[in-house]
Amino acid sequence: MNPLLIAACGAFTAIVLIAARVTRRALVTLTTEEKARLVDEAAQTPVSWFLLAVVLAGAWLAVVFTKPELALTVGPIVLSLFLLLSVSAFAVTYRRYRQVGLPPAFLRAFAVSRVLRLGAAALLFTIILFWLRRVYAAV
Repeated sequence: MNPLLIAACGAFTAIVLIAARVTRRALVTLTTEEKARLVDEAAQTPVSWFLLAVVLAGAWLAVVFTKPELALTVGPIVLSLFLLLSVSAFAVTYRRYRQVGLPPAFLRAFAVSRVLRLGAAALLFTIILFWLRRVYAAV
C-alpha cells in the first residue's frame, strides 16, 4: 500500500480521536438537564443526512470501480458535495442545539469537534484523489 495513504489514514484516525475527546470533555461539563435536552434534540436528527452521505460515498465508489477513468473528474465533485452536506448538517444541528439553550462552551466544543472531523475527512479524500491521479498517470 502507498505510504501516503497509510499516513493519511493515520492522520484521519488521530484527528477523529482528538475530535471525540473534545466532544467527551464538553459532554462532561453539561448538567443533567442540559444532557437531557441534548439527547432529546439529537433523537430528532433525521437519518436522511447520514443516508445521503452513504449514497454519495457509494456512488463515488461505484464510479471508481466501474468507470475508473472518471474517478478523478467525479472525485472533486463528490468531495464538494460531501463537504456541503456535512457543513449543512452541522449548521442545522448547531442552530438546534443553540435554540434549546445548550451552553456556549459546549457549542464551541461541538463546533471544534465537527470542524476537526470535516477537515480530517477532506484531508483523507483529497489524498485519495491525489493517489488516484498518480496511479492513473503511471498507467
